[in-house]
Amino acid sequence: MTLVGRTAAIGTLDEVLAECFAGVSRTVLIEGPAGCGKSVLVDTVVERAAAAGATVLCAVASPAEQDVPLGVIRQLVHGDPSLALPEDALAAPGVPSRVQDTQSFCAALREAGRAAPVVLCVDDVRFADDASLA
Repeated sequence: MTLVGRTAAIGTLDEVLAECFAGVSRTVLIEGPAGCGKSVLVDTVVERAAAAGATVLCAVASPAEQDVPLGVIRQLVHGDPSLALPEDALAAPGVPSRVQDTQSFCAALREAGRAAPVVLCVDDVRFADDASLA
């Protein structure tokens, strides 16, 4: 995929990914007005990170799921049993997350990060539920 006018942004993202492979944690926020190509840039990050050997977890936050506790986290761990939250956390969407659930998730991410960087991509994070953001 070719992204016109994004050479500098992609270069920066490649540098950040290289730093992650060197053991440095980084957070990147891609922001801009609606329709400017943020999602395409996120997709590019996902493709490059996966090709480099990172563990890539993705989610898309949605206004329709904003009131579902741990909705974004559920998407991130979907299909990866090593990162799953305790069954009671996932089985009770109306119950707020517990501190231990968050700690379990973070511990699983740290463990996954021992083998390769873990890249979390959340598109439209402004719509994420409070429990996932915490």
